[in-house]
Amino acid sequence: MQTLILKSDNKKALNAIKNLAKVLDIESSMKKNDNSFEIIKGVKIIKAKRKFNVSELAGSLTDLNLEDASILRKKAWTRKKAMF
Repeated sequence: MQTLILKSDNKKALNAIKNLAKVLDIESSMKKNDNSFEIIKGVKIIKAKRKFNVSELAGSLTDLNLEDASILRKKAWTRKKAMF
């Protein structure tokens, strides 16, 4: 048995093809595409199953002994003295 797969967003065209298949006595089936992901510039983006809750992250960074952002910026932008 040969198989032909047609994909289209035009529902009217797909219904017309399905009706033509009935007239020609060809087995056909239509499935709704589950778009649980999207591809952007070759990267597959999977849709979340639930909303993000910020309160779940509360307290997760408290024990890491992180420095203040202003101190990190000063360290990053200070020039190291040359040892010549």
